Amino acid sequence: MLKQRVVTALILGVLVLLGIFFLPVQIWSIVVAAVVALGVREWGALLSLSRNGTIVLAALAVLPVVLVGFHPPHGDGLMILLCIYLCSVFFWAFTASSWLYIKPDLRGGSMAYLVGITLFVPTSLAMVELKRAHPGLLVLAILAVCVADIAAFFVGRKFGKRKLAPNISPGKSWEGFYGGVAGVLIFFVACAIWAVPQVSARIGLISVILFAVVYALASVEGDLFESFIKRKAGVKDSGTLLPGHGGVLDRIDSMLSTLPLAGALLAAWQYF
Repeated sequence: MLKQRVVTALILGVLVLLGIFFLPVQIWSIVVAAVVALGVREWGALLSLSRNGTIVLAALAVLPVVLVGFHPPHGDGLMILLCIYLCSVFFWAFTASSWLYIKPDLRGGSMAYLVGITLFVPTSLAMVELKRAHPGLLVLAILAVCVADIAAFFVGRKFGKRKLAPNISPGKSWEGFYGGVAGVLIFFVACAIWAVPQVSARIGLISVILFAVVYALASVEGDLFESFIKRKAGVKDSGTLLPGHGGVLDRIDSMLSTLPLAGALLAAWQYF
């Protein structure tokens, strides 16, 4: 299983890098929209949405990213974009975190549509805007999520003893959690010093460290939130599209909670 997972991850990584560095932003937005549509399809199945309801949700989630892909936001458009990102940050900071304790059943209700929009739209917009600003920014944002996953997996596998959330994701441990946070922290500090020193020069290294910790926490929350949704649906994976990984949601779960953070930082940087 690990070998299959690694092979799939390598293939996906190469394809994503090629798309980020070589596709025009407009075409990239269409690619992102296609991924979003696949994710919404899985979301609809997990939340027991009707076929027509899933199609409507997919259309609502896809339209903004294609629109922004072909029409770059400026001025007030950047402020609107920042507000969209901040709505996502608010959702993850307060709503999603409380649901991990309350564990409500979102299946079949109107809340499933609203949450779906909140998950997919800010993330897809960030994927386009980070690439537009500089492809390397999107790569760093995605790599940080990968670092969190890899560090948490290997540290948890080696030292994991105390369960992080046994009722949601029994395989995760507090030791793995600390390993993931440490990995992201080291990654961001290294990037701030050598890759994008202008960031630390403008906001300070302490702010970079705080952002790294928040980013790592958001990464874990995104993973746990999808696990909670799958547990409510009674399934192990969101789909079967990606060998060794499950479905699209299984691969992008942490990006749904982290990329809007990166997008918010970029939009604030550009606007102010």
